Amino acid sequence: MRNIGFRADADERCGFGHVIRCFSLAQELQKKGSRIRFFSSRMPESLAEDLKTAGINIDPPETLLDADLDCIVVDSYEVGREDERKWKEKGWKILAIDDLARPHHCDILLDSHFYQNGSHRYEGRLLPSCRSLLGPHYSLLRREFREHRPPSSKTTGLKKLFISFGGADLGNITEKVARAVFQLSFIEGAVVVLGETHPQADSLSELHKRFPKFQFFRQPGNVAALMADCDLAIGAAGTSSWERCCLGLPSLLINLVPHQEEIAQGLQSKGVAWNLGLSSSGFEDKLVSKLEEMHSDPTGLIEMRKRALAFVDGLGAERVASLLIGEA
Repeated sequence: MRNIGFRADADERCGFGHVIRCFSLAQELQKKGSRIRFFSSRMPESLAEDLKTAGINIDPPETLLDADLDCIVVDSYEVGREDERKWKEKGWKILAIDDLARPHHCDILLDSHFYQNGSHRYEGRLLPSCRSLLGPHYSLLRREFREHRPPSSKTTGLKKLFISFGGADLGNITEKVARAVFQLSFIEGAVVVLGETHPQADSLSELHKRFPKFQFFRQPGNVAALMADCDLAIGAAGTSSWERCCLGLPSLLINLVPHQEEIAQGLQSKGVAWNLGLSSSGFEDKLVSKLEEMHSDPTGLIEMRKRALAFVDGLGAERVASLLIGEA
């Protein structure tokens, strides 16, 4: 039995992806007999309930240094190398999850995003003994995505969209996308998924009355099933990029923050997504033009599905759990 702590937060500012991917890893570690605790200062009620239902306690970060742990997993921009030094002095094994190429004092570094210069991003920023786990081979996906992964990619054209910008869509890009897409007659339906704390969730749900072919869901428990039923996703280049690839669902990417641009460019270079740039730059015309192009000639969309399905197999959490406890 191993005692493993997780340091991660979730809110509108930092998004929900940090806690969600940590939860995926925590569940795999539980299957291998580990005891799990989360140390969080901010977490929406629905995520907290999911953790508690899984038998995971949530404690304030201030209690972390007094905890009886063998290992700590940190996925937070608020924690830096000096914090990791203190944990190292306690004899804890440290797994740091990052995507900003920050310096770390850890045993294992995990960055599951794909970058064109991925192998060089952390040069000189890690301990010589640190093991780096880089790329979507190690993406931490929930079990439901493995369960809904199709045996082969779809060969149909473009009819149904999946629209989601995660738990933190402070610019309400979801509504801008929905209004731009609604005018396209060839789109027969769209699934729009909102986070629990989306600032405009109530007003967006009202759009269903005006856009009846759009289905709006708020923090659904079956998001993988909803994704799997669609032909193309519209979202940002965040953690959900790997969920979409695992299901063979290509993406049109509209990025909420600048650091997602590098990820988006990498995804486009692999032929699994198309990058439309930052949301602040104006994207509606480019979005409509790209959808019309994909509808008129679906060959490219079909090829993107094949590449996406081959790019992420959904077993990353299992791989990382085994590495963390010394089974691989």
